[in-house]
Amino acid sequence: KRFLLSPPTLMPPKLDRPLILYSRATDVSLACMLAQEDDNKRERVIYFISRTLLDYETRYTQAERECLAIVFATKRLRHYMLNQETKVM
Repeated sequence: KRFLLSPPTLMPPKLDRPLILYSRATDVSLACMLAQEDDNKRERVIYFISRTLLDYETRYTQAERECLAIVFATKRLRHYMLNQETKVM
C-alpha cells in the first residue's frame, strides 16, 4: 500500500555515471526502463517506455522478442545513451 502511495519519480541522468537498461518482452508487449544509480547507490528511474506487439511480432520466439525490446529501447532512448556507457540487463 505504501508503494502505491509513493510511486517512483523520474530523475534526469547524470553524465558521469553509467546507465542501466532493463527490458522485458511478453507475448503481447515490450517494456523498457532506463535507470541510473544515485549518490546513495540506489537505482533511480530515468525513463519508462512500452508498446504492444504487432500481430506478426507475436509469432516471434522469446529470444527474438527480447532483442526487439532492446532495439525498441535504443531507438527511442538513443539521445540518452549516445554519450554514456549503458549496461543492458
